[in-house]
Amino acid sequence: METLSLNALRDRWCTLALAAIVKISVPLGAKLIQNAGTIHHPEVVWMPLILRQRTVGPITLLELSERLTIENVPELRDKLQDLAGQGCRFFLLDCGQITFIDSQGIGGLVRNWLSLKTRGGKLKLLNPSVRLREVMQIVRLDKVIECFDDIELALRGF
Repeated sequence: METLSLNALRDRWCTLALAAIVKISVPLGAKLIQNAGTIHHPEVVWMPLILRQRTVGPITLLELSERLTIENVPELRDKLQDLAGQGCRFFLLDCGQITFIDSQGIGGLVRNWLSLKTRGGKLKLLNPSVRLREVMQIVRLDKVIECFDDIELALRGF
């Protein structure tokens, strides 16, 4: 049986806890990097939130990546503000790939929805996962932000 020091146990626990939080597989012997008080795992790679953008008539369709979290909420805000500044008013966010959303991600959706609404725009969701729908129902956002599973219905909904 392996004997570990307190530091080694802490490091191993932190590695496993980080893996659970970000839902990745981390080898037991993996090392964490501590930078300015923040713990990072060298195998965790930042991925942009917005994978693709296309326009269908007056509607801007943004395909989102797997995670809508505190790390990438500013990216969504900046993109929507930039596009709204260019005259775009109607947005459909394709959430089909989202597997994880945190409270900041939910808050970001609400802030962006409200910001666009005050400018005369609209924000709707396409293909939200079962989990995303559950979260939206729990916080009653399903009554505010429209969700669609069919792109044709979503586009006609604008």
